[in-house]
Amino acid sequence: MTSVVVPAPAPDQPIVDEVAGAARLAGALVDTLTTPIHETHRGIAGRVFGTLGPAGVPARLVHDAVSGVAYGTVRGGGRLAGAAAGAAVALSARGRDRRPISAHPLGAQALAFGSGLLGEWMDGRTDDLVVRSACTQHGRVLPTDPADLVAALDEPTDRLVLLVHGLAETTAAWGWWSEGADGQRVPSYAERLCEVGWTPLEVGYNTGLPVDRSGAELADLIGALVAAWPEPVAELAVVGHSMGGLVTAAACHHG
Repeated sequence: MTSVVVPAPAPDQPIVDEVAGAARLAGALVDTLTTPIHETHRGIAGRVFGTLGPAGVPARLVHDAVSGVAYGTVRGGGRLAGAAAGAAVALSARGRDRRPISAHPLGAQALAFGSGLLGEWMDGRTDDLVVRSACTQHGRVLPTDPADLVAALDEPTDRLVLLVHGLAETTAAWGWWSEGADGQRVPSYAERLCEVGWTPLEVGYNTGLPVDRSGAELADLIGALVAAWPEPVAELAVVGHSMGGLVTAAACHHG
């Protein structure tokens, strides 16, 4: 069972446009990466001018002024170009639903990799691409409203198990080993848990955030889920893979 999470926005949230977000991300990266390049350039030039002594001061003043304007133009231009491209791409949808990048397994994995690498930096800059903490079943994001949750669940039981993936992964990671050595499909983790009376749910989250913050978000997510569950929860288990284990431990601390 391979699932891809495509969150549906709540009524009070803006519609997520991952394609437009990717355009904005390109501009934001140009803006951010230009600064260390400029600093490296200035450091190298400083050593050269330092060897020239007072005779090199006029040339250094001109160099610093010109390079400052050049790098500033690149930063500002990249930022504005990214914002303009993102706005243009968003407008091109003209209110129609656009197939999100995460709808394709490779696209979802690319976003997860970007989240693991730049997730904290992206938060607040390119929110269309930021992975938000969410609980899913068969790839569908579950609502926290009790009435909506009952309608969305598939055969709920009073025994819950949450599957928390690792760094730069998606909830699809729990289905990676569903093909046996002979090519025949074998039951996934979730399917095996269903067979023994558990209700398995996957947790997706921004793996680029600090573990403590992700743990606090997971604790809140669990609290809301248990409160909205259609029947009293008798048992709750959390299975964390790799970084997911650290996030789970942090959630236990917060909880």
